[in-house]
Amino acid sequence: MAVPVLGSDGVLLFALHFWRPHVNIILLAAFFVLLSTGLSICIPQLAREVATFNGGNSTEAVQGDWFLSSVSIPAPASLVGRCVAMAAVVVAYHATSFLGHKSAYTAGLRIHNTILEIVLVAVLATPHLDRIALVSPAKLSQIILSSAKTSADVVGALLTDVLSSLCATVFLLGMLLHMSVKLTVTIVLMLASSQLALRQLHRHNQNCKKELSLAESDVQALATNALQRSATIRVFNAESVILGGLEKRLQRLHEVNLDVITVIHGQAGLSSAVMGLLFVLVLGATNTYRQRGELDMIDIAMYYMLLFQFINRLQGIQHDCHRTHVLLESLGSLRQLLTWYDVEHVVWKRLADCSCRRSPPITVKVSSTQLKKELAAAEGTGTGIELDGVTYVYPEVPAFLLDPSEAKAKEKRADSMNGIHSHVLMPPPSAASNGVHDVNLTIPAGSITAIYGPSGSGKSTCLRLLAGLIQPHKGQVKTHAKLALLEQEQAILFGSIADNILMVDTSRLSRQERAKARDEVNTAMRRSGCDRYVKSPFQTLIHSPDKAQFSGGQLQRICMARLYARTECTLLLLDEPTTGLDAKSVETLIETLKVLNSVHKKTIVFATHDKRLQKMAHRTIDISLEEKKTIAT
Repeated sequence: MAVPVLGSDGVLLFALHFWRPHVNIILLAAFFVLLSTGLSICIPQLAREVATFNGGNSTEAVQGDWFLSSVSIPAPASLVGRCVAMAAVVVAYHATSFLGHKSAYTAGLRIHNTILEIVLVAVLATPHLDRIALVSPAKLSQIILSSAKTSADVVGALLTDVLSSLCATVFLLGMLLHMSVKLTVTIVLMLASSQLALRQLHRHNQNCKKELSLAESDVQALATNALQRSATIRVFNAESVILGGLEKRLQRLHEVNLDVITVIHGQAGLSSAVMGLLFVLVLGATNTYRQRGELDMIDIAMYYMLLFQFINRLQGIQHDCHRTHVLLESLGSLRQLLTWYDVEHVVWKRLADCSCRRSPPITVKVSSTQLKKELAAAEGTGTGIELDGVTYVYPEVPAFLLDPSEAKAKEKRADSMNGIHSHVLMPPPSAASNGVHDVNLTIPAGSITAIYGPSGSGKSTCLRLLAGLIQPHKGQVKTHAKLALLEQEQAILFGSIADNILMVDTSRLSRQERAKARDEVNTAMRRSGCDRYVKSPFQTLIHSPDKAQFSGGQLQRICMARLYARTECTLLLLDEPTTGLDAKSVETLIETLKVLNSVHKKTIVFATHDKRLQKMAHRTIDISLEEKKTIAT
């Protein structure tokens, strides 16, 4: 499938990919919006029929929409009949308007959910998992959520505002032409000419504002320089230099300010003059038509009302189109995000197949194939693991994914390094390293190994390499095919305790699968010790992982139960497992690791600063040493 390009048109095409699965409800909303707009235009004509009723047998026809002007629709013979007809149209207008708005925003909500479901799962399936860790999770989720909301707002604005205004403008123009072709054409030409002139003034105003900003910055820069070099100015009596430069800059600022004021008031004056001339033109023309008998007072009043609505609709179209354009441009961040994570093809294929609610879940296929090609995976417990001359450098984070504080920190680091290029902003979980270079380490099977080193030395990177989450740029990784990783600070997910132990959605399990899962959860909880404070793992929910109802030590035991539940795993990787734990919880963790190693024959590797964990390890690798020497303890 062709990938849409960026730009004003490209962003719209990009957004259309997410709208296609919901085209039926979008068309339904458009139908109701167009119908309600047509009915709203009919109401003034029906009101005229009621107002001009004289009690006789009228043969007048109710002229509905302008495109039905050639079709004669017999008007009801009685005043009551006309009032009933008008009331029916009013009720129908409000009903169709309600249905149109509801359908439009229902379509927006469905598109919102489509973007959230597809993009989130696609990003999790990225072949560049390291890039997720490089970006603040809050920033990443903010881009996805705001893009989903923006796309929903765009659909709502296009259907309820732009489409309605365009349709109403065409209807109103047709009715005005039907009442007076010459007058309406003259008014339209005046409006078009004034809009062209106002557009030129607007462009000139934008240029003047840019020049004004530059002139103000120039004055501020001179003032800042003078204050910074105040001692030099005092010693050399150089006030004249500052005053001379300031005088020139203030003169330039004065000239630019005058230009801006002239353009702003010129726009306002031209707009007011055009409206005044239109009023004089309409007033004179309608009076002439009245004297000729071509228009009566009712027709003149209706013409004024329709003209007022026509001008308001034109202004509304301009505002709505500008708002929609701004909303569409904000979707560029989502397009860049999909490109950087290399998941565009996944999203396009998912959207092309069918709607997300009926599609099978997206699965991660990239990592498994890459593991087979780039990792030498060992199936048994008797094979050690190894990093052989491994180099990995984190990629640079695009500017649109950086928080303002992170961007400033990046600039400071670049300045402090005196030109040394640093690719990484925030490698997980430290913020000082840009990866690892030429790492060589060997870990025997069945051992407990501690990877030690200061923050940013590459401990977490080594664990991610061993877990197959990232692929080395150089060298070879030998690891186990069946492994488990515990991230730093207790990786707890939304859901039940059982969900977090088995890492599956237990609510979707069959009765037979649920019975088996219950036995596995109870066994894992008993071995990890979390059964003491969790009595109903399938009913106890984690509503907020960041503010869970359990202590750090209790959450750590739940995570350790996850390791017991994965009985097939031969390699256990733990990243700073004692972070946030008290002394008693650390002792429990140490005993659990010893049992997993001695009884269940697991190979255990953990990254740590904790001396207590280093003492219980069979071997300690100081990753910060230049030669990466292995030290036995």
